[in-house]
Amino acid sequence: MLTPVILKEHRHYHLDEIEASVREIFASLQINELLRDKQTILLKPNLLGAHHPDKAVTTHPIIVEAVIRVLQSLGKQIIVGDSPGGTVKASAVWQATGMAEVCAQYGVPLYEFGISGIVSHPIAHQASQTDFHGETALYFDQKVYECEAIINLAKMKTHSMMLYTGAVKNLLGTVPGLYKSELHRFFPKPTDFGKILTEIYRQFTNQTVLHIIDGIMGMDGEGPSSGTPKNFGVLIASTKGSVADSVASSLMGFKLEELPYLVSALEVDGFTNQVFERATPQHQIKFANVNLRPVKFRHQVLEKMPVFLQGLFAKLFVYYPAFKQECQLCQICITSCPVKALSMKEQKIYLDPKKCIKCMCCHEMCPSGMVYLKKGLLAKIIF
Repeated sequence: MLTPVILKEHRHYHLDEIEASVREIFASLQINELLRDKQTILLKPNLLGAHHPDKAVTTHPIIVEAVIRVLQSLGKQIIVGDSPGGTVKASAVWQATGMAEVCAQYGVPLYEFGISGIVSHPIAHQASQTDFHGETALYFDQKVYECEAIINLAKMKTHSMMLYTGAVKNLLGTVPGLYKSELHRFFPKPTDFGKILTEIYRQFTNQTVLHIIDGIMGMDGEGPSSGTPKNFGVLIASTKGSVADSVASSLMGFKLEELPYLVSALEVDGFTNQVFERATPQHQIKFANVNLRPVKFRHQVLEKMPVFLQGLFAKLFVYYPAFKQECQLCQICITSCPVKALSMKEQKIYLDPKKCIKCMCCHEMCPSGMVYLKKGLLAKIIF
């Protein structure tokens, strides 16, 4: 059975027009039926950092608002959740991206992944021979699993490591805190990291009922955060993120063989390249003047990184929570650590680096600002 992809043309973020398109998407893809027996719905936008919507780094709040309005008309309970990148406080991200205002208006809770229970998920298909934390596992917030369905609200952008980012890669945000960066550390090559993205996508394939890619204002050039806002003027929707991404990346000018993680994601959804190409010939067009050169150059450098440099990369990229001498030893950090990586020894807070997953809950919860991030050379440059 072929999986349909819906393209809706929008040059501007007008709420009434976008809400009408979302309702048409729900009807065409039978989302109401898929949600019939599901009450709690997680909306997963791209909230990479504290960027104003005009920067086109994050999912525009009007897209989120339109989906909230449609779901509330169906009587659903909604949660908006993400785990922003780096060490920026989630509250700053909610404010800068416009999510705080939208969610407050509709009484929808905003949730930062990593502040409650953590679920360990074994990697079904080992991404590489690298052994991290003595096991091959991924960590997710328990709240993601408590929601009965996920609607993935991605952003259409170039990406300096993976070339393109959209629906499949947006689910990386379900990984809490800086553990996302830890995955980058252990899997610095795009091919290996792509296999991690496929594993995360596989984990939520059945739970995610709809993928919408915000390409009204996307990004080209040095994405995903330092590129140029680009008015692609389109919303792309499908029940399969791999299919939506294949269409979006093709419109931007990428060839599917340049994006092996999307090929793997298509296989997760039961597609081969040939079947997919026959299924969506009407979408094989390209936007004009999309600047892909910067990301293609960086991607080639990373992909050709020799093995000895990968080990050096991992050592220089090291970072972990550390505690100031002025720490009052209130032990809130110990009780808030989801993996019990902290303890008290000789009147000091002790971190077990083998247990730490870099979620930075200790940093977030410390009432006195006594937790900081101790960084290696590359981590200092990046953060």
